[in-house]
Order: sequence, then structure tokens, then C-alpha cells
Amino acid sequence: MALASSFFILLGLWVAGLTLSVLMEQGPQGQNLVARNAHTPGTQPLFDFETDGAVDLAVVEPHSHDHAAAAPQGCTKGVTPGRAGFQNVFATVPVQLEWMETSLAQACDAVDVVMPEWYHLDDAGLRTLANTAPAADNGVTLDGLGTGYQAMPVVRVPGDAPDALVHLTEPDSRARLVRELARVTTFPDHAGVCVDLSALPVGQLGSMGTFVSEFARAVSDTGRDSCIALGADALDGGASGLLDITDRVLVKAFRHRLDSGTPTPVSGRDWYRDTLAAATTAISPERLVLMLGAGGRAWESGRSGSVAIDYATAMEGLAGNRGRSKFATASENTLITYLDSTGRRHQIWLAGAATTYNQMLDARSAGVRNIGIWGLGREDPSLWPLLTEATLDAETALPLLEQVDLSGHVRYSGEGPFLDFTESGAAGRRTVRIDAQTGRVADLRYAALPRPYSVRRWGRPDEKVVALTFDDGPDTAATGPILDILAEAGVTASFFPVGTQMLVERDMVRRVINEGHLVGSHSFSHSQMDQVSDRRIRTELNLQARILASVAGHTPVMFRAPFVRGRGPIAGTIAQKMHMVDQIGYLTLGSEIVPPDWEIESADQITEFIIRSVLDGDGNVILLHDGGGDRSATVEALPAVISGLRAEGYRFVNLDELAGLGRADLMPVEFGSRKVFERYAIAALGGGLSVLKVAFWVVIGLGLFRALVMLTLALRRGRDSTVLPLHRPSVTVLVPAYNEEKVIVRTVRSILASRYRNLSVMVVDDGSTDDTKGVVQREFANDPRVTLLSQRNQGKWKAANTAFGSVTSEIVVAIDADTLVDPEAIGRLVPHFADPDVGAVAGNVMVCNPGNLLTRLQSVEYITAQNIDRRAFETRNAMMVVPGAIGAWRVDAVHDAGLYSAETMTEDADLTVSILRCGYQVRFEERAYTFTEAPETVRAFLAQRLRWSLGMMQTAWKHRRALREQGALGRWTFPDLLIFGVLIPVFAPVVDLVILLALAGIAVDLVQGTPILDGPVSGMVLAGCLVLPVIETIVTVTAFVLEPRASRRLLLVLPMQRIFFRPLLTLTVYRALWRALTGRLASWSKLRRTASVNLAELVKQQPAYALTSETSGSRSR
Repeated sequence: MALASSFFILLGLWVAGLTLSVLMEQGPQGQNLVARNAHTPGTQPLFDFETDGAVDLAVVEPHSHDHAAAAPQGCTKGVTPGRAGFQNVFATVPVQLEWMETSLAQACDAVDVVMPEWYHLDDAGLRTLANTAPAADNGVTLDGLGTGYQAMPVVRVPGDAPDALVHLTEPDSRARLVRELARVTTFPDHAGVCVDLSALPVGQLGSMGTFVSEFARAVSDTGRDSCIALGADALDGGASGLLDITDRVLVKAFRHRLDSGTPTPVSGRDWYRDTLAAATTAISPERLVLMLGAGGRAWESGRSGSVAIDYATAMEGLAGNRGRSKFATASENTLITYLDSTGRRHQIWLAGAATTYNQMLDARSAGVRNIGIWGLGREDPSLWPLLTEATLDAETALPLLEQVDLSGHVRYSGEGPFLDFTESGAAGRRTVRIDAQTGRVADLRYAALPRPYSVRRWGRPDEKVVALTFDDGPDTAATGPILDILAEAGVTASFFPVGTQMLVERDMVRRVINEGHLVGSHSFSHSQMDQVSDRRIRTELNLQARILASVAGHTPVMFRAPFVRGRGPIAGTIAQKMHMVDQIGYLTLGSEIVPPDWEIESADQITEFIIRSVLDGDGNVILLHDGGGDRSATVEALPAVISGLRAEGYRFVNLDELAGLGRADLMPVEFGSRKVFERYAIAALGGGLSVLKVAFWVVIGLGLFRALVMLTLALRRGRDSTVLPLHRPSVTVLVPAYNEEKVIVRTVRSILASRYRNLSVMVVDDGSTDDTKGVVQREFANDPRVTLLSQRNQGKWKAANTAFGSVTSEIVVAIDADTLVDPEAIGRLVPHFADPDVGAVAGNVMVCNPGNLLTRLQSVEYITAQNIDRRAFETRNAMMVVPGAIGAWRVDAVHDAGLYSAETMTEDADLTVSILRCGYQVRFEERAYTFTEAPETVRAFLAQRLRWSLGMMQTAWKHRRALREQGALGRWTFPDLLIFGVLIPVFAPVVDLVILLALAGIAVDLVQGTPILDGPVSGMVLAGCLVLPVIETIVTVTAFVLEPRASRRLLLVLPMQRIFFRPLLTLTVYRALWRALTGRLASWSKLRRTASVNLAELVKQQPAYALTSETSGSRSR
């Protein structure tokens, strides 16, 4: 009965704790882990034109089993547009603008005819912009836009492609083109077709008469309207014979040929009025459509010419760079100037809503009946309310122009599947002055700048790799077979399950993780983000995270939103939700290749879709589904997808490699139900001030004593400039490996690039669950210098012993599988073994990622410890550790010592001590460099140092009899470890306490006017606190002098060593002692790598082999 009561009490506490955990607004453990790399901005066409079916203008890339809910609702015209007094409003739609759909929604009640730029002319004829299939085979509909629109697609004619112009001039080609254009107009909702001739040189327009006439007759026969588009420069006479042939003539009333490097208004008032006068004189009112420019042109210092820019992007640059904006009275255009983060000057001439308002006043006065906006998606959104008004006057326009809202807009930069929401969208406010006599806008100033949501895409690789991802599972019927296929193919993938499915498929979740795959979050209930509250989103994310932690012991860091366009949201409402998730700490993922496997029943079609999309360069992340319906076609297609892409030279990777992170970063291990609170022992202050004073001076005195002794011995040893004997025995380089598929090839290649040639490499795969064994076999199967051994997972010590049982060489150089080896390193180590008394030689380990404060402090520690402590202990033959990152061992000595042991957590130290006890010498070769990646987070650092500290204590306890053997270990090594590795850190808080008391005393002295140094504690502490840091600084500077490769800039972090770094080391000792006393040993956990290391300098120093910034693996367990 008591046992049952305890069970239910514990269960109730667990449920309560889980409920609180879910309701707490906390992010994943892996938040802020990503050093996200910028990429070159780029865009892709929004539309995917198939060769055998109609394509929807408003189609997006939804990716879930219920896509009807995700599709855009389009526009159902609910307001009869006033059109500001005009008869019709046209708008061209550049389909390459991802965000144009947002503008379409805003323009819903203002536009009568949309003109999507779907077609272009090339040397093969009429083509769609999305592929190279003949346009006559491509039907295009407007179903997704809703009701009320007419379509008049635009055909772009290039101005610099003579082979394309053949289709306008050569009779047979021209006849075929005319037939295709006429057929385009027969598709549903099409009001006609418009051929854009504005890119042609004005001198060539005179030769277009025959084509335009035949084109107009053919379209007229279908009952639709024909149309041509011309630039303003064509009105000077070059196009005079074309202006009365077609039903519509569009005139671009803006400078569309701004190729010069001189910033110029895109549509200055005087220039615009001249164009307006020429257009209304040459073209009849029923034919003329005056196309006003949207957005503007941007000039950047150091680059020739200009580029088109939309209003929202211009505001993004203005707000993000604290630029200046001025409404130029003479041109009635807006000039924006700013310096970007690289110091480049940007100048933007913009035609905003105020410019358009003034131009519409002029157009209406000139009798223009039809106007249009060229480049929907680039406009100032305040334009659309103006066009829904029945009249155009100052009183109506003023409040509309003062408000401008870009919070519904999203702008992207970079390329890749990952999304970084860098800025929130915001509405703006303008102060507008309208001239009372003319009714025109005379001045405009921004009181608050509008800005769109800014999203940076990243993670696009430079090599031919793809990643498989699966949404909506797990489902036994699909997920199980998918896992079998992936295992057989040696491919890992990322799964984004739904929380409700995880509850009923717990074993499948465990299998996914146990087989080496990644798991992210896809929400608990698969709800649409823009239709639920922020609190619900947070609750669902935390609930799913707790489920994963409870089931598999991990928490998710990656998140992919359901019902969101694969390349990221284009609506501000969804962007706001995803920005919130991003701020919580999740790594937001989109998708790039999304075959509609929720509706395609053919495996061949799914396979063809994926392979074609990959080969077309659509992206690197493939999204499939393992739940939410019948996924048999997906399962059937998967083997063909893998084999087909491999045949094309593509390599399958997982998202951790694309993100430049490790598995543990994207799926951290959960320790405890939420956190494990460590308890620390605090020294009692009962002894009073006298005890504190004694303890303080003992610590200070011992610290000074050790520093002076180590410095003296190190200087006596100095730099090793000895010319070593020519000793070239056979060497086996041992590399124990556990789950090292991402780095093992790089490491082995670095070894083979060694300038010491009489060597072989032995890789011991310690039961890796990834493809470590496979990649070694594939890469080095034909290299006789490389041997691969495999065993079930038993730990690094067992892997090393397996190798020592097989080697035939005299010397073994052992390195970690994530170590970068200097080409000279092995050749520097081996000659020491010419002395038969030498049993082992330690190399020089350098930190290669001193990017943040913690890693820089570790780098200082490494340099100091190796160039002072290691040199000093070598003079006494008392070095305790030959590091696993690089150490050379005499094989006979290792066997004499009993090989590696599983009795301690630091097997390298254990073996070193055993060899010393056998009577061998252990030396240090400071010129044998290797490079390792130090922990970049406090959590990873503490985990590593806990294991080191506990392992050293275990080693000392195991070899405690050495204290009675009167050797160097008993006289130097173990006393140093006990006093300065354990006792001094234990009493370090005493010193800190005295310092705090001294500071309090100094404060009292200052208040009371007492001399500071007269206090009973203050003067003592000031003296002690100044002496020890001074001597420690001298020791560190000496180490840097002895180390030629040390960056002197690292010395700048020395002040933080005592403030930040030493407390961490002290904390580690307390944790190690507590665990040793309680019997809770630390686990050999994976070191969480961030792949943020910049190895460029290493490449320069070691050009013999290539180094990459791949995610480093962990050492063998």
C-alpha cells in the first residue's frame, strides 16, 4: 500500500511538472546555436508550368495532407472600384517576384485586368518563363485568384537576341508564332494577349508592322483583344506605324532604360508630362493605356548601372541602414540615400504613392481613360486605396497617403532551406503636404518608417547534395518501410512528426532516433499557424517537445510549420507567427522540392518530379510525407529517388550538415525532466575573519609558489631546438571512430598527407550507428595504407586495444577522429623513439575555433598549459597525460603497461601514468601540432571538464601506490593534482569571499573617509589580489613567447580569465567531487560541435591537404 501511494504521488508530481513545463514559454535547448551564414540573394519563379496541364497563377507550395485549407483564397471582388475616375485599371504581374501574391490581394478591388508576365520569346519560339516547353502546350488559368479578374498575359520580346527576332520577321516562323499567340487567348478568363516590344531598339520598331498586323488580326478572330507595350522613347516616331493597329497600346510612362551610372528620377515630373503629351497626341483614348511605374531604380557605389527595386525593399534598406529620404519637389519623385554595412553608398529614386497620385491628376486632366501599374508587387501599397475611390481630390487622398503599411509584406534574401526572421514588419506614417492651389503633393516626410518582414534564407550548399525530410508521421504503415529503405541505402533523413501521432506511435519515434535520423517539430495538432493564437502555438511546441523528451530523451530544435509555402511565408500574418517561433529559439526550416505525394498515386510521377526538380536546381531539401494518408506511392518511389539521384552524382546528407551543426545541436539530449540542479558545498564562515585570512594567504602563497616553480622549470627547458636523429621506423596511425562519417575522410586524408611516409592508417569503427564504416570503405578501399577494423560499441579504450592487438609497427600515433594534423607532426614525434627509454611522446594541441570569449579563454589555457606546465613536467619526467588528440606510443611500452583500461574515464592519462610507472620516459614535442575544436558553450565546456576532472581523480586513485614509489609521479604529478587540481579550487570561494568582504570594507572606508589601505582586510586583499594576477600574467605571456604560432591578440582576454573562466573550473571541481562521493560518474557524452570554426588560416598554414568547416563528430565512446 505504501509503495502504491508513493507511485501515485510521484505520478501526480510528474504530471504537474509536465503541465507546468508545457505552459512555460521556453524554447528548445538548442536555441541560439546557429552561426548562420549569409548567401547571395536570389529569386526563383513562383510558378511551375507543367507541359500537360493548366497552371494556377496563385498556386503556392503547400505541404501537408490537407492542402485545400492552405491554398490562397484569392480575391472575390466585394467593392465596385471607383478607379479614381478612370475606365479601367491594368496591372502587370512579374511572376518572378515571390511576394506579388500579397500585392494581388491588396489590389483586389482596384484592378480590372491583370497582366502576368508568363511568356517570353527566344530562339526556339514562344516559351513560358518557368520551363522550356512550347507555350502552346501550356494552359494557364486564374482560378486561384478568385472571381472578377480578366487576364491579358504579357509576352516579353528581348532586345538583344537576334535569333529570337527571326520569329517576328521571317514569314514561316512569324505565322507559327501568331498562331500560338492566338491560341493563348482562348484559355479561360483570358481577355487577350499583349506583346511587350519595349526592349527592342527604337530603330527596329519600324520593321515590326507586318507582325503586329498579323498578330492583331489573329487575336481579333478569337474575339479577344490584342495589345502591344512600348517604351516612352518609341513615341518619337519609331513606332508611329504601330499605334493604331492593336486594340490596346500600353505606354510605359517611366524610364525603363535607366542603364547609366548616374542616378536619375524614374519618372520626373517634366519628363512624365512630355511623355503624357506625346502619348495622348499619338494614340486614341480608347487604345491608350498609360502604364505608371511601380517601385524605382537603385544605384550602388562601385557597380555600374542600376537595378529595379520595389517599394518595400527600398523601405527595408532605408530603415535598416538609417538612411535619408527626401521628396524632390522638381521631379516629384522620392530620393533615398544610405550607406550599407559594407560602406557602399546606395541611391534610390522611387515613384511612391505620392508620385503616382500626382501623375494620375495629370493623366485625368489630359483625358486618359485607362491607366495601369507596371510591376505589381513593386508598388507603394497606399496606391490601391486611391484607386478604389470614385474621385481623385486632395481631401480624399491626404489620409490615404499618410498611412502606409508593410506589415503584411515579406522580403527574402539569401538562398537555402533554413529561414532566419531578422526583422518584424511594421506600419509607417507619413506627413504629406498638398498644395492648396494645384491639389498636388508638394512634400512628403516619414514620421515612422514602414518595413516588411525580413527573412534570410541560408543553408544552400555549394556541392551536389540533397536531404530527405518527411512530414506528418509517424505512421507504422509508411514510416516503418521508409526506415527500412533508408537503412538499406545508408541514408539518414529528418522527420517532422505531428504530436498527436507521436503519442500513439512512440516505438516508431524511438526507432527513428535510434537509427540515426533527426527529429524536428511539426506542431502538436497540425494546425494552421495564421488561424491560432500565439499562446496556442507556444503550448503546442512545448507539448510536442515534452513528448519527444519523454519518449526518446531528446528535445527538438528544428521546426517546420504546417500549411506554409515551402520557401517561406509570403503573408505577414504567417510571418509574424513564424518570427515568434524563431525568437523562441527554434531553427525554422522550409522546403524546396515538394512533390504532391498527397494526391499523386504514381510512384513514377513522384520520382520524376523529384529528380527533375533537383536537376533543374530548385533546391536541396526534399519534402515527402510519411503520414496523413495513404503513402504507399511515396514508399514505392523512395528507392528509385535515392538510386536515381546518386546516379546523377548527388550525395545524401542530413539537415545537420546543411546547417553546419551536429546531431546533438539539432536534437539535444534531455537530462532529467527539465534540469538537474546541482548542489554545492559552501565553506562555513564560522572560523571568522582570522580563518579567512589564513586560508586566503595559503591559497595565494601556494599559487605563487607553483607559478614560480613551473615558470623556472619551463624556462630552463626552453624551446626544443635539438636536431633529432634520423629515426624512421614504421608507424601506425590509430584513429578510433564512433559516428564520424562527416569528418573521418578528412582526418584520414590529413594523415596520409603527412610528410612522414613510412606510415599506415588503422581506423577502428567502434560500432558506429552512422555510415562511418561505409565512407571509409568507399574512400580508401584501394589505398593499401588504410586498414579498417570494426567492433561492436565498447568504447574508445576497447577500440584502441583492438588496434594494438593487430599492429605490427614499432610506433603507434593515436589521434582523435576529429583532429586536424599538421603535415610535419608525425615526423616530429617519431625521432624521439630512437631513445629506447622513451615510451610515449605528447604533441601540441591548438584550439582552432577561438571565435568567442569561452573558446579564446580555452585557447589561452591550452597555450599556457602546454608551453609552461608540460615543458616543466617533462624536465621531471612527470607528465600525466599524453593527449588523445595526438600522442605517439611505443607499442612494447603500451603492452608492458597493460594496454588501455576501462577503469577510468580518461584512458589516455591512465595509460600515460602506467607507462611512467613501468620506467619509461614521456616527452613533449611542441612542434608536432594538431588542431581541435573547443566547446563553444558553457554547457558543453562544463560537461567536458567534468569528465576530465573526474577522470583525473580516478586515475590518481587507481595509481595511488605511486605516492610510495618515490618516483616523479609521487613527488610531482600527484601532489600537484591533489593540491592545485582539487584543494585550491575547493578553497577558491574562500578567496572570493574575502575579496567581497574587502570590497565592502573599501566602500565603508570611502564613505567614512578612512584611508583604504588602513583596514584590517582591505589592504591585505588588495596586495594579494594584485600579486597573483601579475605573476599569472607573466606566466601566460611567457607561454605565448615560447609558442610561435600563438596569436598575441588572445592576450586581450586575460582580464576575463579570473572573472569568468576560473569560476567555471572551480565549479567543475565541485561537481566532480560531488559525483565521486555519490558514485554518479559522468558519461562520455558527445561534444556538441557548432561548425562555426573558420579554418582559412589553417588552410594557409597547411596547404598539403584541404580542410573544410564540416560539422565535427565526437570522439569514440
